[in-house]
Amino acid sequence: MTASSITLDSPLPVISFRRALVVLLVFNVMDALFTLGWIDAGLASEANPLMETALSHGAEFFIGSKLALVSLGSAILWRHAGLPLARLAALPVLVLYAAVVGAHLGTAIHLL
Repeated sequence: MTASSITLDSPLPVISFRRALVVLLVFNVMDALFTLGWIDAGLASEANPLMETALSHGAEFFIGSKLALVSLGSAILWRHAGLPLARLAALPVLVLYAAVVGAHLGTAIHLL
């Protein structure tokens, strides 16, 4: 597939939409675990006010809430996978989570 063949109908030309959502869910789990680790070590705080409230109810509630919310969003996108807008909407979320996980990994490497 060439760059000129990428259209709104095919915003995920390299990987399938399903794989993109699976990667998103994996990134979400990684983000949750890294975040808890950094918070427990006193190196970070939760930046998202909604997730900070969830964290105030305990680590299990935080992880459950985070996984549930992103899973719900992914399920909605999957349900509407036939719509180009749903496939297009997954891209910035996937890029954002890739950047967050990259920052987590960079921090971990820096601390080693």
